[in-house]
Parts: sequence; C-alpha cells; structure tokens
Amino acid sequence: MERYFIMLLQATKIELTEKQKTILEKLSKGTHVKLNLKIRATLILYAAENMTNGEITRKLNLTMGTVRKWRDKWEEIYAQLLDIENKKPYKLKEYIEKTLSDDYRSGRNATFTPEQVAGIIHLSLQSPESEGVPITHWTASSLARKAIELKIVESISPRQVGRFLKIGPI
Repeated sequence: MERYFIMLLQATKIELTEKQKTILEKLSKGTHVKLNLKIRATLILYAAENMTNGEITRKLNLTMGTVRKWRDKWEEIYAQLLDIENKKPYKLKEYIEKTLSDDYRSGRNATFTPEQVAGIIHLSLQSPESEGVPITHWTASSLARKAIELKIVESISPRQVGRFLKIGPI
C-alpha cells in the first residue's frame, strides 16, 4: 500500500528589528504615504506577527501570490537591512521604502512614431482648403481622416489627434 503525503507550504518567517518595525508602523499609518506602501508595510507587520498568508490575504484583500511575493522579498533583503541598519541607520527608511515600492515598468510601446506625430501637427498648420478639404478650420475628425488619406498613419482616432494637438509643436 502506497502512502501519499501532502506537504504543507510553510510561510516565510519574517523578522523585524525595533527600528524596522517603527518605520513600517509609520508607513502603514501615514496619511501622506502612497497606498501601495501602506499596504505592503502592513503586510510585513502582519507577517512578523506570525499571521498566515491566508489571514493576511483576507485582512488586506490581496491575492495569495502577492502576500507570498512580499514575504519572500523581505526575507531576501533582510541581511541587507541589518547591514544598512548597523552601518548607515539614516538610510534605513529610504531603503525600506525603495524595497516596498513598485519596480519601474516602461509601459506600452508608442503606437505612433515622432515622425507621424510631427506629420499630423504639420498638417494641422496647413489650411484645410490647401489640402483639398472644403472647410475653413480643422477639426480632430477631419485631421484624422486626412492623415489616413495622406498615409501619414494607417489609422488614428480623432481623440488621439486631439491629444497630439494639445501637446503642441515638437
């Protein structure tokens, strides 16, 4: 007869020094602290109180993956935190905030090249009559249609044309 064992995952143990705890408490209760920092500071404080990941998940309305991620991240940097606390205590708060902040994300790639934007802005500076459009002033819709017709862009919404015009000449 075979026996099957279910291995329960043990949550990462979180340790805090008094200085770290004080900084995290200030972040978690601060009125001028970004919400993501407040939540993550609170998460680490709960973890240090030996709350389970499930309890933290329910209390903070987070996913289990998020709780695990920040517990693991704290464990990874704990030795560095101790080192900073001993050698450069004035840098501790800054390092904790940096650790609990979002990583830089570049965002989506630009849809339009600078040349296309410049082409649309240049077109907007021409009179509609000179471009064969029977109106006296450009609208975002008429500019969008003409930019597509002139093959400056493959497609574009009037709203996006409006955004380009709002930023002005480049």
